[in-house]
Amino acid sequence: MVEATLTIALAATGMQADTAVAAVLVYRFLNLLAPVTVGYLLLAASPRPRPAHATLQELRSPASDESVGRASASPALR
Repeated sequence: MVEATLTIALAATGMQADTAVAAVLVYRFLNLLAPVTVGYLLLAASPRPRPAHATLQELRSPASDESVGRASASPALR
């Protein structure tokens, strides 16, 4: 409904029909892209730790050798 109204309005201003349809398609694409972009930016800016950070903390912990199943070469290194 919105697309038809926009196409008719653009064609009434003297724009060719194919150009009006292309303009409406670009309008619809931008309406789809804007919320996705805002959502991605909000997700990227969120302060919660990401799984990669948690994995790095697990690797730094001394009990990580047992959790992964690898034993250290020497018990003195733990």
